[in-house]
Amino acid sequence: MISYKNSSHLQRTLLQHDRARIRFQRKIRAGRYQATTRRDPQRARSRNRLLYSSPQSSKNALQNHLKRLDPKGKTFALVYDPQPGKTTIYLIGTDSLMIANRNLDNLPEDAKNIGASAFRSALNINQRSLSRRPRPRRGFVPDIPAEPKKHPIQNLNRLRQVLIPDELMKKIEAAATTLLILPAGDLSTVPFAALPSTQKGKDLLDFATPIILPSINALYFQKQLLRSFKKALIVGDPDLSRDKNFIFAPLPGARDEARYVARLLGSKALVGRRATHKTILKKLGKSHQLIYLATHGISDAKNPMDASFLALRGRHLRAAEIKKLRYTSYHPLVVMSACQTGLGKTFDAGIFGLARAWIAAGAAQVLASQWNVDDQATAFLMKQFMKKLKQNKNTARAFRHAMLATRNKYPDPAKWSSFNLFGYPQVQR
Repeated sequence: MISYKNSSHLQRTLLQHDRARIRFQRKIRAGRYQATTRRDPQRARSRNRLLYSSPQSSKNALQNHLKRLDPKGKTFALVYDPQPGKTTIYLIGTDSLMIANRNLDNLPEDAKNIGASAFRSALNINQRSLSRRPRPRRGFVPDIPAEPKKHPIQNLNRLRQVLIPDELMKKIEAAATTLLILPAGDLSTVPFAALPSTQKGKDLLDFATPIILPSINALYFQKQLLRSFKKALIVGDPDLSRDKNFIFAPLPGARDEARYVARLLGSKALVGRRATHKTILKKLGKSHQLIYLATHGISDAKNPMDASFLALRGRHLRAAEIKKLRYTSYHPLVVMSACQTGLGKTFDAGIFGLARAWIAAGAAQVLASQWNVDDQATAFLMKQFMKKLKQNKNTARAFRHAMLATRNKYPDPAKWSSFNLFGYPQVQR
């Protein structure tokens, strides 16, 4: 069912997202995910008065923010409100509101799960990524299955129609160039760019660039990137040969990628033995406009802050260390060109892991992966992204260009749609 008005339902959903944001803030600061108290909505109301006033005022403030981001009106917001047995999806434009309700009980069993795991299964990600994950130095090493030649597009189509019904997708195809996605649960790790459109042979990427929002704040407030990357920290392929716990495969693509980015920006890359934890952590304490880390990554769904890390020589950079950093002079762009960097522990407000740790530290945007990525395809994607970014200084346009170029070279969605842009949208110029 599609509705075109009902802003009162939208406000209730947005307020639920704000309560989830508050709980996440407490989790970041105190390590506990607790229910909201009576004082929390009062503080939130004083900070975002329009959200907590009338349904119409709440909707108008959101739409006005979309206009500030994109005066041409081609930036839309997609907001999710999953409930037991059904999900409600809102598509908001600068002058429009569409609401879709999907009853999951009436769907086939294989289409009821609209989470990221269903999409990874449809793309055979879990099996194929076994060959690229670090191996423990001790313990059982599973057999690696043969890589399938094709992905089942019919499964992707069925899943997409649950996540973005045809009526909403047609509106996106006709009017959007940027799609801001406020997810719930693990939807932030869905490869939205690879979702099939209603037009045969085309994906969502052919029409719009998806940006995953860290919280409802990004629908009302701005955290602007500087339009220059003169101060950049670039790391690639650390020497991990003496790691005590894992056997890491060398990443020649990551080393080449880091050096390419450094040359492009007139900077220097820390690679091999120079990419130590001590050196990197010290440099991270300073202000940077770009933080670029091409290495191995591991996420942990049970202990996402202490056990999720980016691999460095000597000791690894853990999410718990990242969240303690403070970026106030600059809100950097963080590129984590590594496996699993968008994963972590799932809560109703989203994923708690490496990407969110950077946002908590003050980053404006984070490029993060949704599974164990291919070294060569990732290197190609990142080179295209940085090359285009230097030309026009807009992350969304640059990322879309990079994915289109990578799709042309590596048509498998598991290779070209493995990263999501996570964070605050930037003003379209």
